[in-house]
Amino acid sequence: MEFKDALFDALRRMDGEASVEKDGYPTGLAWYGGYFRPECVRPPTETSWTRRLAQLLPEYGFPTRAEVPYPAAPRCRCDNVVTLPGGGRLWLENKGAWKDYWVRKGGVGIYRAYLLHPLVPNLQPKGHTVPLDLKKLDPLGAPDAEAVGFLLLGFDAAAQPMDGDVAEMAGLAGLDRAPWVGASTTWDDRYRPGCRVLCWYWQRTVEVIGS
Repeated sequence: MEFKDALFDALRRMDGEASVEKDGYPTGLAWYGGYFRPECVRPPTETSWTRRLAQLLPEYGFPTRAEVPYPAAPRCRCDNVVTLPGGGRLWLENKGAWKDYWVRKGGVGIYRAYLLHPLVPNLQPKGHTVPLDLKKLDPLGAPDAEAVGFLLLGFDAAAQPMDGDVAEMAGLAGLDRAPWVGASTTWDDRYRPGCRVLCWYWQRTVEVIGS
């Protein structure tokens, strides 16, 4: 099984297992923190994805660690480091984008800022955006890494899809061309009628970047 297939299958499992409610709201992959860390006052979803992937991916033959310090910046941690079948390491960052939530809250600008800042001008400056998380992967090379990957999980409504927004981001960030290779999958959100769960994954080998 290729890593992308294992990753997508694990994410579907996570969405299925998070079938409980937290404070009267459904959880699922969109609010996975409410399922995975219900003891928290504000359960964090992205770090919950990270920790659960570290538990599940070894079942597919991919030993995985969570929240690993970057070699050149040990105060900064990578979401997951995956050992590939040949023994090399893949450094993986993950990020969520909740379009349906922000549309309903009247905060489309916030959604776009987290997805596109600083690639698009005049957006509200935010930390931990998709482009800024991508930059964390740039310095990685042999022998620490064989490959790097980026996982984006999106949550939208069928009436207001986010596919075009992600295509815009991918084009500006260079994810839509070599050396990056992308894959995606989507399914209906079983907990939120009319909504979708979308998964995008991009991967490149560090050797290509450094050649």
